[in-house]
Amino acid sequence: MKKTAHPGSRSTFLIVVGALFLFVVFFFVIHSLIHIPKLIYYNTTASMPKGFYLSSHDALAPGHLVVIESSKLKHNNLKLPQYLLKRLTPYHGQLVTINGDGLFFDGNLVAKKLTKQGVTFNGLLNSTQAIILGDSAKSYDSRYFGPVAVADLIPVKPFLTW
Repeated sequence: MKKTAHPGSRSTFLIVVGALFLFVVFFFVIHSLIHIPKLIYYNTTASMPKGFYLSSHDALAPGHLVVIESSKLKHNNLKLPQYLLKRLTPYHGQLVTINGDGLFFDGNLVAKKLTKQGVTFNGLLNSTQAIILGDSAKSYDSRYFGPVAVADLIPVKPFLTW
């Protein structure tokens, strides 16, 4: 006995596939037109614990973890991950010096540079600027790319790290 398809099954399948296609196209068009923040970030670099980090609505504060898009940094065309995970340091009103030796707050060495490369900076940080550092001495952080805009920082919390 020959099986026959249900008469409406082909049209139902085409409707479902068409609706799915329209949803995917609509999602990507809308996503590209408006800024939808990421909810989860994956850190693969050695400068901070590897793992997954979730976006947080916590106010920025010294010591908190933040991510920043690498496109927002002065990085001399280095190949960087899309996002960098760092730790926010105290930033309002600090006299910051970044030179070939390292990063200084109010004249005190905070983090030594491993190379003489990177930006130089000397001045008071205003309320729109921040310094971000990795936990590792080998981290690529504000010692090399300088102060960052506070508005570009996204607070995160560890979710699953190793």
